[in-house]
Amino acid sequence: MSTTSQPDRSFAITGSKALPVLLTLTSSALDSPIKTPDIRQNPTPKQRYEVTLNIYDAPGPFDAIHACANYRVTNEDCIPLTPVTGIRIEPQETLPMTLTKLRDRVYRGTVCADQLMDEDYYGLGICDWDLVAAGVKLTAGDQDFSPAIYAAEIRSGKGVDRYFSSQAYREYRGAHLVDIGNAHREDIKTLAPNIFPTTLTASEPAK
Repeated sequence: MSTTSQPDRSFAITGSKALPVLLTLTSSALDSPIKTPDIRQNPTPKQRYEVTLNIYDAPGPFDAIHACANYRVTNEDCIPLTPVTGIRIEPQETLPMTLTKLRDRVYRGTVCADQLMDEDYYGLGICDWDLVAAGVKLTAGDQDFSPAIYAAEIRSGKGVDRYFSSQAYREYRGAHLVDIGNAHREDIKTLAPNIFPTTLTASEPAK
């Protein structure tokens, strides 16, 4: 029987392919916060993709597995300038992505590139929302193993491999750590055979 992970809004993916971070929609400490409008979700999204996660050779179970999709506004001219600094801070939204367990260590969820409505949220013209990435958080003790797949890879169907340390899974204890993995096995070849890979792939649903 398949099981379904619970949605989680506690993490997001940055567009720079750096660390997953908590995102805020306020301006810097020198500015007054700009009120974030209520961003509407598309009731009939059409750009659907199935995202599949494969976990290989993990050294043990995970305490929790969550996923999310991150979106941002791509045309900053629709965003008001912040006071004092006069910069525009692009809105970003993170939505949970439910994962269903297909079989042992294989999960699938659906992400919609057009999940957020393009509308005039600030009175400055239509804001165009686009998908940034979909990411997963595999929690084990004090650390999260967090692979991600970005919009270009989702649309092209190109799979994304990430390589993680099995030794860290077994031995790390300390402040909470987020590990986004390595793109190439060779980058951590000194850890072999203490490596476990993940692969994220995306495809359009069969019609």
